[in-house]
Amino acid sequence: MVDNMSYDDPIKHEQQPEITRTRRAEPPANYTFQINSYSTLSEIGMKKCESGNFAVDGFNWKLILYPNGDDEVEDHISLYLAITSKDNLPLGWEVKVIFRFFVYDRIKDNYLTVQDGKMRKYSKMKSEHGFTKFLAHNAFNQASNGFLVDNGCTFGVEVSVLKASNKGESLTIFKEPQLGSFFWSISSFSNKTNEFYLSEPFTVKGRKWRLMIYPNGLSSGKMSHISLYLKLDSSETVPTGKKIYAKFFLSVYDFGAKRYVDQSNEHWFDNTTYGYGFHEFLSRNDLRPHHLQNDGFYLKARIAAMSVVEDF
Repeated sequence: MVDNMSYDDPIKHEQQPEITRTRRAEPPANYTFQINSYSTLSEIGMKKCESGNFAVDGFNWKLILYPNGDDEVEDHISLYLAITSKDNLPLGWEVKVIFRFFVYDRIKDNYLTVQDGKMRKYSKMKSEHGFTKFLAHNAFNQASNGFLVDNGCTFGVEVSVLKASNKGESLTIFKEPQLGSFFWSISSFSNKTNEFYLSEPFTVKGRKWRLMIYPNGLSSGKMSHISLYLKLDSSETVPTGKKIYAKFFLSVYDFGAKRYVDQSNEHWFDNTTYGYGFHEFLSRNDLRPHHLQNDGFYLKARIAAMSVVEDF
C-alpha cells in the first residue's frame, strides 16, 4: 500500500523529478540486505559495504552501499546494484535491467521504495548502476522515521532483467479479401431432419470456411428460428494465442423482394470457436412463401474483412 512519507526528506527538494519514492508493505522479491551495528561502518571509515552475491534470471548480482556517499556526495547514502557474473559472460555482453531499491521502516512496518523506471545497460565497461543520492543522512538517521533503529537497518532490491525474445507478429486487415460471395443451395429443406448441416468449404485468403445451419434453431432460436453461423473448417488450425478476425454478411434469398437479405456480424475466431453468427437468423414462420421455392433454400456468405497474421 502506498502512502505519503511522514518525514521531510531533503531529496524531495532537490532536482530529481524522475525519481519516485513510495511505500509498500511487501518486502523486496529478490534480495534483502540487513546491516547490524550500522554506526560501526562510519567509525572504522568503511567507504563501501557490499552484500553477498544473489542470482536473478541467470545472472549474479550484489548491492553496494556507500554509508557516507559516493562521487563527492557526503550528505546522502549512495546505493548501487552491481553485476558480478561478468567474467562468465560472452564477449560483448550486455544486460538490460530495471530495478527498484528498498529501505525498511521498522516503525511503520513497511518499505520505502526508490525507483525511476529507467532501463540500465550493464556491460563490461559499466557494471554498476544506482542512486548517488539514495537517501539523505538527516532523513535516514532520524529515529522517528524508522529506518535506523537499535543501530540496525535493512535495504533491499528487486531486479527485472529485460530479455528480448525477438518475437512478434504482423497483423493485416484485408478489406474485401476476395471478390464474390459463396452461395449455398439447400434442396428439400422442409425434409431436413438432422440437427445441423455444413456447407462445402470455401476459401478466403488461404483459410477454409463453412456455413453451418440449424434448421430447427439453436439456443435462443430453438424451434422458433433457423440458426446460421460462419465457422472455420475443421482442417484449419489457428496457433495457440492467435485469432482470426472476420467481418461477414450472411444472407437469405427473399423471393418476394427478389434479392438477398443481409445480416452482418464480426468475430475473432480461434480453435475454440465452434461457429459464430445468428441464433435467430430467420423466423420459421417467415419461411413460406418468401424464402422457399420448390422447397429450395438459398443462402449467401461474404467475408467483407479478414485478418492475416504473420509471425516474425
